[in-house]
Amino acid sequence: MRPAAGLALLALGVGCQPVHPEVPYSPNPYALRCSATSDPPPPPLAPPGPVVTAREPGYQATVAQRYILWEQWQRAERAYNYVVLGDTGDDLGNRQIAAYWRAVALFQLGRYDESAELLVPIALDPSHLRFRDALPWLARLVVLVPESVPPLTFVRYRVADLEPMRTAAQRELYERLLFLVGRSRFAQRDYASARAFLDAVPAASPDAPVARECARVARQLTAGP
Repeated sequence: MRPAAGLALLALGVGCQPVHPEVPYSPNPYALRCSATSDPPPPPLAPPGPVVTAREPGYQATVAQRYILWEQWQRAERAYNYVVLGDTGDDLGNRQIAAYWRAVALFQLGRYDESAELLVPIALDPSHLRFRDALPWLARLVVLVPESVPPLTFVRYRVADLEPMRTAAQRELYERLLFLVGRSRFAQRDYASARAFLDAVPAASPDAPVARECARVARQLTAGP
């Protein structure tokens, strides 16, 4: 793909997304203890941010996009950091996009904790311009650095947000996300919603044993059938 064409796709938020590196699957390193608890409920989540749009990106953001396209992760991370900090005069929409791509660059550089630090707030803000795009990366980070991805991280994702990944090529990712969203709903004590996601995890999934246990406990806690 020619750089100019790639940049046009990047500006639209489609295509040219770096291939997600394969992460060896370690069964349930992030498993939740599925039991009733007398601990205080988790604090309420912050309300979503304002709905924003992104105008034409500035020079620095455009240069950073080229670095992403060429897989020059170190340069991309540095360039996008200037945009995130507001040093380039870009609007809030472009700063949101810059935060996402900086997180991607940090992931590719193996700086997983720093990547999670940027992606978790994106996942908790449905109005963020890269809300759905954060999902595949977080699904990998929760295996690599589970301590950096809190249990409530996936709580605001809905079935519709997972649907784009419901393909044969991304089957394992989709099934893992069903479990992760269900786990987050369980941690929030939204047991009825948790059951819907956890019951949808296929029996062949590595997450199925924990998903079934969580669903069983959630069923008891909601006195469901």
